[in-house]
Amino acid sequence: RWAALAPPHQSSPSEASAASSAAPTRKREAFATVLFVRGSRLDKVLLHVEAIRVLAYSAKQRSLRERPFLVVTDDKLPEVAASALEADGLTVVPVDPGMFSFAAS
Repeated sequence: RWAALAPPHQSSPSEASAASSAAPTRKREAFATVLFVRGSRLDKVLLHVEAIRVLAYSAKQRSLRERPFLVVTDDKLPEVAASALEADGLTVVPVDPGMFSFAAS
């Protein structure tokens, strides 16, 4: 599912300009939130899952166009939490926080 949101790879500026003149581009937008799981107790995770489900419902009700709703997590979710989110049509995206460096360049 996540790959469907990534922009297409273009290898050169000339290909980019040719592609932009050949077909209209579409905006790719999604709702997203973060759920910190690592080191959290199950009851706290489930509380935040419920809050995210309410947030997603409200956002989808108010949105003028359909967008995916992503829940980015810092670890694998417990099955009960993941299944609740996925049952509501949300996409869970676990990431490794070690992939990111926040040090000044």
